[in-house]
Amino acid sequence: MRYLLLTFLFLIFVSTALAQNGQPAKPNDNVTKLKIKSTPKAMYTDEATKARISGIVRLRVEFLASGKIGTITDVTENQRNELEIHGLTRKAINAAKGIKFSAEHKDGNPITVVRTLEFNFTLF
Repeated sequence: MRYLLLTFLFLIFVSTALAQNGQPAKPNDNVTKLKIKSTPKAMYTDEATKARISGIVRLRVEFLASGKIGTITDVTENQRNELEIHGLTRKAINAAKGIKFSAEHKDGNPITVVRTLEFNFTLF
């Protein structure tokens, strides 16, 4: 009985370890993820500092296959107007434009991807 159980477990292990084409599974072997090397700090505006404004600016950033930053869209949900009025959204967008990164690759070719980034503005 023990031998039968061990054989059954072994067969399950082997069947899950093999891909459909009979080759060993290689998780994400053909994908190299986007790597952000550096992100400039989004600085406070004088106006936002005086008004003691804090919050999070969320941006949807397009990382182009060419290694450049593409379209940047503000997707902030809470405090959007307050952050925009005091110039923090603009500061976050300018910081996002300066991001240095290595493009994501699929099957050895660079691809364009979109990620959401957060810029946290906090006064202590």
